[in-house]
Amino acid sequence: MANPGCFENYPMRIVVIANLLSLAVYGLGALIMFQLGCPAAA
Repeated sequence: MANPGCFENYPMRIVVIANLLSLAVYGLGALIMFQLGCPAAA
């Protein structure tokens, strides 16, 4: 089976920044939910 012809290569720092940004947004949302006392956050 042939490999796909398109491979995208991103610099490692871009991947790390994108992942850290996603985790920061997720963590901020969890913190807000925790402070509001939402039962779904427990």
